[in-house]
Amino acid sequence: MVDLVQGVSATARVGLFIARYNAYRFDSRKEDDRSLRRCLMERLNSARDHATNVLDYAQRNDNRDLRHQIKQTIDAIDIFKNDSNLAETGHKRPFFSSKSAASVGSLNRLVELDAAVLEETERITKALGELVKAVAAGEEGVVSASGNIWSAVTAAHNHFSKRIHYIKGFGD
Repeated sequence: MVDLVQGVSATARVGLFIARYNAYRFDSRKEDDRSLRRCLMERLNSARDHATNVLDYAQRNDNRDLRHQIKQTIDAIDIFKNDSNLAETGHKRPFFSSKSAASVGSLNRLVELDAAVLEETERITKALGELVKAVAAGEEGVVSASGNIWSAVTAAHNHFSKRIHYIKGFGD
């Protein structure tokens, strides 16, 4: 019973981001995967826009440390976006075939991974939005904050990679 409650909770968490999410019900796996990646791309594009604004401020104010840190963040976001976009080839995996039978537990684990990735990217986007405001206000500690955000992008990307590896493992 605990697994069912956790699965519903994760599904509800993903549902906050994706309206038509079906938790990989057999006939909607490709659609759910596509919806997740589309939502992820929107969040990452928004995060990149915020990071670009921070970079603009850093260049105008000749803040080399912030400029360096935010360029690394933008690079990490771009790599994450590319991996998310290229993950579409995952549809050739056994998980998406008509012969695949995934257990409830494995589907719940996948939904939990989806929720974690979406929540992390949402936090990154919000943090970058706040960083734009902090830089514009001339607040202290923005370089340190940008380093934490870069680390968060890397962590979210790693969660997404775990998700892809998890999907690849179905049916093997």
